[in-house]
Order: sequence, then C-alpha cells, then structure tokens
Amino acid sequence: MSDGKKVTKIKRVIPRLKPVPYTLHDLNSTLKPPHRSKQTTIKDIEFYSSEEHPFNRRGFKYKSCRPNPYFSSTMYSTSDLPPFQARFSYFDRSTAILTDESCSTATSLQGWRSSRTSFGVREGKWYVEFKLIKANDGESNVRFGFARREANLEAPVGFDGYGYGFRDKLGQRVHLSRPAEFLTDGEEFNTGDVIGLLIELPPLDEQQKIARLQIEQESLSNPAIQKPQKSLSDVLSSIKRGHTEIKVTDFRKGYC
Repeated sequence: MSDGKKVTKIKRVIPRLKPVPYTLHDLNSTLKPPHRSKQTTIKDIEFYSSEEHPFNRRGFKYKSCRPNPYFSSTMYSTSDLPPFQARFSYFDRSTAILTDESCSTATSLQGWRSSRTSFGVREGKWYVEFKLIKANDGESNVRFGFARREANLEAPVGFDGYGYGFRDKLGQRVHLSRPAEFLTDGEEFNTGDVIGLLIELPPLDEQQKIARLQIEQESLSNPAIQKPQKSLSDVLSSIKRGHTEIKVTDFRKGYC
C-alpha cells in the first residue's frame, strides 16, 4: 500500500465437514432447551432426562450453535441454550444425570455419576454454594467439589487426579479416590446443609510458567523454583541504622 501499512490477509476457513444449510426460518427461530422427560420426584422436585442431543465423550466436545449469515464458511456460530444462567451443562455430564427444570439441581438413579456446569474457570477467585437436598440419610449419598475437563464423568468427583471432592459420609475430602479427614469431632454433611467453596487459581501466565518448568524438570509435582540470591553487601546495605534485630539464618560463600 502507498501509506506503508502492512496488509493483513484473511484466510478463508474451509471446514472438514460441510455444515447443513439453514433456512430463513432458522434465522428467526427461538432458542429452546432440549426436550426432557420426567423420571422421578425427590423432595417435591421433579427431575428430567434429556437424550435428544450429543454428550461429551471420548474426547469429543459439543456446543450449541445457531445460524449466522456473517460466517460464510462455517455458517453457524456458538450460542447458549436457556436457562441463561450458571447451571448444570446439557452436554458435559453423564447420561445418567437427571436435572430439574432450571438445571440447578441434579441427581442420579444409577449410582455415582458427575456433571460439570455450563461454564468453567481458569484463573482468579470464585465462590460457589452447594445445598444438599437429600444426603447421608441411609438411602442417598452425595459428592460435590471441583473438577477439570479431563475428569471422568462416569464416576464421582475426586475419583481420579483431575477432581477434588467432598463426601457427605464422615465429612471427608477425596482426591485420587483417597479419602482424607476434613470435618472434625465426628461432624458430617447432611440433608439441608449449605456448603460454600472458594477456589483460588493463579494467573494464566503463572500457570504456564509452572507447566514449562514441569516439562523441563520432567516432574508432575510442584517444580523446584530457584529463588534469586542476595549478596552480603546487598543485605548489609538494606539494614537501617539503629536496627538491632538482625538474624542471619544461613551464610555460605558470601551469600545469605
């Protein structure tokens, strides 16, 4: 160009599978939740199953979408389905998980199963509360907690190395299927309890740094981070005059 600016070439995306063409009626269609079938009622809460949609499994991830005339290649863009709130996911859960109409309450009639929510967190501090509708009563037991996208959904949270859960029985925390003490003095989680959990994740750049160190050190645990050493002259120059509470814990080769 004459003004010296660089021209950015836009590459056309050619999908591997050709999307199904949409009609004008599809552009004006209203987003609706998947069709659901009532399965049971617990504590006056009706629970439903939904099967007319794919489930995330074997490494395949699914998202809802709708027609987008501005996308000439893919023809569709990702969207969301009602209810538009933080809820249990339609796709990212076990097929045995049942949810209520608002997708805010879940249960299972086929043993231990799991479900992830409609959004995940990557960094920062996040707080969530769980209310136990029916738990630790001799008939039902509950697991709740946090899990990564790799966690097995056909098992309770805390079953593998990708989840950190809590069990109502004995009030224990669970990771790698190994229960450990959490509540003390014989306390347990029971029906009606509201439990708040706070998760704090480091910034993404710090997570990437840790991952690089783990690869370099061929380690799966916390990598060894070498802290910068201070010379004796730096230490002495930082001591304020009149300060008498000085303690040197280690001194080797002129470094503290």
